[in-house]
Amino acid sequence: MNFQKAVEDDVIFELMEKVGCVVQKIIEIPIGKIVFYIQPDNQSRNKALELGLKLHKRLTDKVEVVDKTPYSGLSDAELAERINKNKNFFRKK
Repeated sequence: MNFQKAVEDDVIFELMEKVGCVVQKIIEIPIGKIVFYIQPDNQSRNKALELGLKLHKRLTDKVEVVDKTPYSGLSDAELAERINKNKNFFRKK
């Protein structure tokens, strides 16, 4: 990446760090500065992480959600009855 001569090295390091790059070398040339840097390959990192999690069976393609609450088998009328019964319980002082 090219920078103007007026830009200080500390500023270049800060700018590159903010975008996730690591500065390897800064070379001054007559018309400015050339910065050599390493940019992380996030796509490859993501694929490697996915593969590792799949191998350790911590990541699956499908997730089945099962409702295990005691109220899952009740009808709407039965739920309304229980709600009203509990409201009356909490209203008593």
